[in-house]
Amino acid sequence: MAGAQVSGGHPLARAFADFHLLPDLLAAVERRARLAEVLKSGGCSLDHVEDGDMPGGSVSVHDWMARDAARLAARLGLVEVVRNERGAARISGLTDAGRLMAGIAERPPHARTTADAEAVRALLERQVRAFHLGRDGASVVDLLVEGAGVLAETSHVWAGYCPGLLLAELDALAHEATAEGGDPKGLLDQLVHNRDYAMHAHGMPSPDVDPVGNLLAHADAVTHFYLHDLEYDQRSAATVTGLRATAMLLECAGLLAQGAPLGPVQYLAPAA
Repeated sequence: MAGAQVSGGHPLARAFADFHLLPDLLAAVERRARLAEVLKSGGCSLDHVEDGDMPGGSVSVHDWMARDAARLAARLGLVEVVRNERGAARISGLTDAGRLMAGIAERPPHARTTADAEAVRALLERQVRAFHLGRDGASVVDLLVEGAGVLAETSHVWAGYCPGLLLAELDALAHEATAEGGDPKGLLDQLVHNRDYAMHAHGMPSPDVDPVGNLLAHADAVTHFYLHDLEYDQRSAATVTGLRATAMLLECAGLLAQGAPLGPVQYLAPAA
């Protein structure tokens, strides 16, 4: 885990999404084992990875994911990071929270209980709340949860097809919260208006169209509006893979829920 990044910003996760393996990865830090080897033996999900987001060259999938797992562990305050005189960072050990997480790995994966899974979830919730902060120190999670609630509760006829945060909206809100000069409150207040504006060319949902067709039309139009009209494709450095991994982390921590687990559109709804 040498060279882990501790910078803030958005997205919270960039590629690694096998959060159930965090106890094993942190235990590997204590015994100075290679994280890529842990991921090779424990499995490494790639279902969320968008073509083109994985770096080319000689970097293996497991090395790529291991580097991001190290970066995430630093972001979430699970490891202690020190820098040398040239500013290069390396992980020197675990924090108290990291040791709690690593302790779960005393039992092999097949022997872990629902209580172990809940312990991982609770630790992730605590660390995400504590460390995923905007430039003003405000909680990014609270902003996202409020945004998901606004879209879940609105009576807007189109928004009801995706009653939660689309990935493009998650990207925009988190970017505004973490970017220099961002205006997260202003965007929060515009979420429903932006949904409405994106659908002006579509009129009202057609009763002759299958509901899934209306859902897809709405999600595509809103995503296009954020990426191109509001130019978040240029303003935000987040990748689709990073947004998906971050959404999966927020779900794993119990902070938000998948509004449509079976698709065909991914959006985050308020947790039950």
